[in-house]
Amino acid sequence: MSGVAGIVSEEENWERIDHFLAAVVPVATAAKVRLACHPHDPYTPPGCPGVTRVLGMVERLKRFVKMHESPYHGLNFCQGTIAEMLDDPAREIFEVIRWFGRRGKIFNVHFRNIKGRKLDFMEAFLDEGDMDMAHSLAAYRDVGYPYMLVPDHVPQIDGRDPSSVAFAYCYGYIQALIDALGAARGPHGLLSLPTAPQLGRHPGRHRSPAQRAWLNRWHTGYGSPRRAAGERRRSNAWKTPSRHRRCARSIGGFCPSPW
Repeated sequence: MSGVAGIVSEEENWERIDHFLAAVVPVATAAKVRLACHPHDPYTPPGCPGVTRVLGMVERLKRFVKMHESPYHGLNFCQGTIAEMLDDPAREIFEVIRWFGRRGKIFNVHFRNIKGRKLDFMEAFLDEGDMDMAHSLAAYRDVGYPYMLVPDHVPQIDGRDPSSVAFAYCYGYIQALIDALGAARGPHGLLSLPTAPQLGRHPGRHRSPAQRAWLNRWHTGYGSPRRAAGERRRSNAWKTPSRHRRCARSIGGFCPSPW
């Protein structure tokens, strides 16, 4: 049977969430099993289409993780989905990472990028979106995030096996960022990159000389990711470096914490 289920208001949604958490969180806490909730993807305006999706805004996600407080109740922190809730993801994402990360509420990270903003966006490769993923990675490190970085899903590319090659590219890019972050780390933290407030409007696309020098540390021997991004559209012969292929084959996520 098909039909309209009816209107589900914000208040009713919160009541249902409270009922669920009251039953599940104590059991998960006793069993030491982490509950990682993925935000609503994407954000939709209230009442669209007849249902107010309460976990599609940052402030409501904050309310959610405070309900039935437990170290085993938190988020599958999808950075792409969070960005889709923001008016200016390139600037706002770092504070969101810090708020949830400092409270130990990030249990998994979907590490992906977008172009655009709330209600006007498209998914993008890690190095082609508006968010600075190098700074994002540093933010996760600084709040002590110890778990996995997962590409989640990626734009497809031309050529044989478009999805697998695109995933291999993203795994390689994440590994390269981790390697670069470790190389740049010193007694005062991140040495070569400016802090987030110093970034331009589109930090991912307009890097400063210091940023370029920092990222160029891992270009040697692995090839430029932007050059590879161009080649993958022009040729079926583009091959992922062997180290990246090994990362791409890892099951269930990325690698152990590098810090």
